[in-house]
Parts: sequence; structure tokens; C-alpha cells
Amino acid sequence: MKAWLLKAIEKLPKKYSAVLLFTAATGLRPDEACKSVSLVSELATAGRLETYLNKETNALEHFRFPGLFIRGSKNCYISFPPDDVLSLVLTEKPKVTVNGLRKALQKAGLEVRIKDLRKLFATTLRDRGISSEVVDLLEGRISQNIFLRHYYKPDLLRSIRDNVLAAAISLCPRKGKLFLPS
Repeated sequence: MKAWLLKAIEKLPKKYSAVLLFTAATGLRPDEACKSVSLVSELATAGRLETYLNKETNALEHFRFPGLFIRGSKNCYISFPPDDVLSLVLTEKPKVTVNGLRKALQKAGLEVRIKDLRKLFATTLRDRGISSEVVDLLEGRISQNIFLRHYYKPDLLRSIRDNVLAAAISLCPRKGKLFLPS
């Protein structure tokens, strides 16, 4: 899967590469990742990124936008994108849909494996010793009550963030940073 990701990043235009890296580094579902990237771009352009990106925990707080990210059983509350990936998103400001990403992959002659990035994220975190409860939190498999009662604490989130970022950066390392296409 890592080899596929690197190949896709090298073959696709930067706007699609940014979304793939963001998806791999956050573990969001493809649709959630596309919505999140678009929201980051829109809010940054409007000078209101702080309504989504918590500077204290360096977390994207999806729960602040329930219409986009809270859907009953498939939710996402919080993500910790690595600085390199967030910088790439802020530079490229991609407005990409999942369907557009699929078409770009097909046009480049690549197998469409966007959903597998979520599995890669979870496997990487588990292999790096991160508990299944934290993986479930980041992939939105817990209820809102559990999130608020047990996880929405700045000190705990900072600790989780540090461990998650160390694992996420290991997904496609190049000289200690995420590989960013030139």
C-alpha cells in the first residue's frame, strides 16, 4: 500500500497528491478527507482557519461542523494532520471530490485504492503501539458521548497527537518528513 501511495503521489497533480497524503495521514474516509481539505482551504482563504484548526492541540476539530462530519454511525471528531501535509493543503487549496480523485487515478493508469489508505493508517498506528481505542477515536468508530466524556481533554489530546503524528509520518518518510511531490 505504501508503494502504491508513493507511485500515486508521483504520478498525480499536486492537488490530488495533497488529498491522498491527507487521507493517509489522518485516516479519514475518502469523502470526509475531501470535505476536510475543502473546508481547510475555504477557511484559510477567509482568514478563519482557527474555527477548525485548534492551535493548542494542532487538531482539526471536525465536531465543530456536524453537518459535514457527524452522521449517526459514521462520524469523525478529530484529526491530527502532520504539519507538512497541512502546509501542502494550504498551499494547493485543493477542491477535490472523491469521484474526481478516482478519475484522476484511473487516468494515470493507477488502481483506485483510496479506501485502503484508511486501513494503512489504522495498521500503521497499531503497529506503532497506539491503542485500538485511539484508532477507533480517530476513525470515528465511537459515539459522541464517549468522545466528549473520555477524550475531549487538551492534555490527553496533545499526548495522543504526539504518538499519532510519529506514526503518520512513518507512512511515507523521506529524510524525516513526509514525501511531498515537487
